[in-house]
Order: sequence, then C-alpha cells, then structure tokens
Amino acid sequence: MVTSAIWGASLPGFTVPGLGYIYLYRIIVLLLAVLVLLNYRKIRVNKKIFTTFCIISICFLLHALSSFFFSPDPNQALLKVFNYFINLLFIIVFMVFVNNYVSLKYVFKVITFNYIILLCIGLYEILTGHYLFYKGVVFSNRLNSLSLNYPLGPMNNTNDFVLLLLLLLPITIYYFNNKFKVFNIIINLCFLFIILNSESRITLFSWLLIFIVYSIYNKNKTIFIPLLIIALIGVIFFTYNYIPTDILNQYYKGNIDFGFSEGSGETRLNLIKNGFIILINSAFLGIGAGNINYFMLNNSNLIFVNGGSIHNLFLEILVEFGLPLFVVFIFGLIMIYKSFNALSRINNKRTSLFRVLIKTTILLLPLLGTVSSSLTTLPFFWLYFGLIIVIPYCLKVKYKELW
Repeated sequence: MVTSAIWGASLPGFTVPGLGYIYLYRIIVLLLAVLVLLNYRKIRVNKKIFTTFCIISICFLLHALSSFFFSPDPNQALLKVFNYFINLLFIIVFMVFVNNYVSLKYVFKVITFNYIILLCIGLYEILTGHYLFYKGVVFSNRLNSLSLNYPLGPMNNTNDFVLLLLLLLPITIYYFNNKFKVFNIIINLCFLFIILNSESRITLFSWLLIFIVYSIYNKNKTIFIPLLIIALIGVIFFTYNYIPTDILNQYYKGNIDFGFSEGSGETRLNLIKNGFIILINSAFLGIGAGNINYFMLNNSNLIFVNGGSIHNLFLEILVEFGLPLFVVFIFGLIMIYKSFNALSRINNKRTSLFRVLIKTTILLLPLLGTVSSSLTTLPFFWLYFGLIIVIPYCLKVKYKELW
C-alpha cells in the first residue's frame, strides 16, 4: 500500500467511465478497506485520533458530494469526489494497519527502499534523457539551464517529483542517522543535484532549511563540515539562479503586472488572486470539489484565465470547501504539529532530530503547497499526511519497536 502511494499513477490500472483511471494504488486501498471492514471487531486504534479523523473526513466528503449534485461540471466534480474518497480512505486504512498489522519500523524501511530507487531513477533521467514512465515530449525535447534533462521519476511533472522526495526525506534521514550517517550525505548530495536540475525554487529553498536543521543537529565535525559545504552550494545556486527575477525586477520598478505573463511567479500570483475572487463570489462557502477549472474558465472578473487548477494547496481547499471546513483543516494541522511536541519526552537524539525535521516540513506546507498544480490529487501527499498523523502515537506508545 505504501509503495503504491509513492509510485501513484505510474503503476498499471484501467479506466472506468466517470471515475477516471483506476490504478493499482486505488485498487489496493479499496481491497484493504474491505479487509478492515470484515475484521473491524478485532482492530485496535487510538479512538480519539481515529474518530476525530473519520468525522472530519465525513464532513469534507459530504460537502464534496453535495457539490456533485449542484456542480456546473458534474463529470469533473465526480472525479474529484472519488479522488478525495479514495485518499481519505487510504489514511483510515493506513492508521488501522500501522496500529494492528505492521510496525512503523517496517513502513520506514519500505519508504527508504523506494526513496533510493527514486533517486537512482532521477539521476538516470537527468544524465540520459530517457524517461522510464513519462510518455510525453514536453520535457524530453527541452534541456534545463544546466544543459541537462529534467527529472520526472514516476510523475508527469518535475515539480511533483522533487516534492515527493522532499516530503519523504526526513524518514530517510532518520533511517540512516544511526550507524550509516555517511549515506545521508550521499542522499542529500544526489537530492540537491536532482532539485537543481528540476529548477524548482521553492523545493530548493525548503530543502535548504531542512538540511541546515539537520546539519546543526549533527555536531560531529567530520560530518558537520561536509554538511555545511553542501548547504553552502545550495545557497549559492539558489541565490544566483533561482530567485524569481521576473517579479522582483517589476516590484522594484513599481509596475508589477498581474495580467498575463509566462513567468511562473506571476502566473501563480494571478491564480491566487483569482482564487480569492471565486471564494468571495461564493460567499466564503466554497464552490465544491472539482469545480475550480469551470469557474476559472467561466468567470469574466478573473485577471488571467487559463483554466486548470489553482496551484496552491491551502487556497484550493479554501475555495473548494469554503471557510468553515478550511478552519477545520487548519485546526487539524495545528493539532498534528502539537502532537510532535509529546515526543520531546523521549530522550533520544535521533528521535529529537526526526521530530524537528517533520515539524519543519509541516511549517513549510503553505510554501510547498504552491509547488504542485494540485497536491490533493497526488497519492504520496496523502501518504505523508497519514504518516504525520500516526508517527507521534507510534513513537510514543510503541517506541521499543523502532531501532
């Protein structure tokens, strides 16, 4: 289940009219959900966490389902409703299995194994230009600013690929941060190389923050100095190659244009402003799941009309589900963040480092949520969300099972 969430739509599947592409990840989630239902009397979970999440999920699904009946584009609404249903169901099944059938240690091993494979694929694609999963021609005919190829991995977008690697990086660091710390240096060097070739500015900036935290926690000079050198290389590349000059130049001139622009920075600013226009027109109650594309194309008040998604995780949830459920979502994130504070009682350096790294990724979510065009459609994001829900409980209650 974890592996299928990491590889997502690159795995085999089939198309169902109205529900879209049913790939292996979705099939596994449905089958395991049936297994959980058949054995519901035997399963044990943290009732408070499990019940709270189920209630919140039902609220979101009811809002999404109601949007399907009143949607101006029912087909897209149904696809998005089914997407939310599968992914919320994944988290529920994931919580059950981690608490009853598999240890967190095993989950971390599976993630780390897949992570190394993803790194190797990314490096291979950069150096050869041969893509193992992507079948299009958008990236294969265009080199990046380093005159190399864009890494895609199992994704159709280089930004999604590096975001996947970033969100799962703390787990890989934790896995190797006991006896094999040198592996973390190699992994971060490879990841830095992949980020630079993806040209994802936000991901690079976020990695720098995470890596600086990791460097500070490793006070051993033989490890600390190479880590700082790697971080310095990242800072130099970020400063000179990846700052969004298309926006900064206009800002200093005082004539920034929020109209059509091919610059990714301006485009995303336009999408944010359009999102707020749509939200206000909905009286802050949301337009329903899957309706953003329709409103983007059919609203004459918008600045930049090109359809598609809103390119912002938090604004997407706010626009689709409205202010009330958005407040619930934010409150849930805050509670998850606070749950990691309980791990401070565990007197273990590795756990302390891991706790800080995960909390850093949670704080970076508002920024990282702008990397992907629609983060809610990517299974690995829901795997990350499931992990940050179950990790505090498992580390606190079942800490002896970890190594």
